Amino acid sequence: MKEFLKDVFKSFKRLFTEHPNSVRESYIKHCVVAIFFSISLLFAGVVCLIHAIFPFLFVDTASSIAGWIIDTNDERRNYYE
Repeated sequence: MKEFLKDVFKSFKRLFTEHPNSVRESYIKHCVVAIFFSISLLFAGVVCLIHAIFPFLFVDTASSIAGWIIDTNDERRNYYE
């Protein structure tokens, strides 16, 4: 029973660490970066909604945010290669 529980714990732990480890980050660092990107995307979504109603507002803002996220993610990826 003890070995079974150990295996279950290792499998459960792997669910939370496999991907962050593959990009050479801890779970916490990966979580913080993902949350930051999520908040940025939510902001870009609100800006897009406002722009849809008032096309003269935020003309380039959402695409600038998206470009910044892509550039930042590429820089992070290149840093670890």
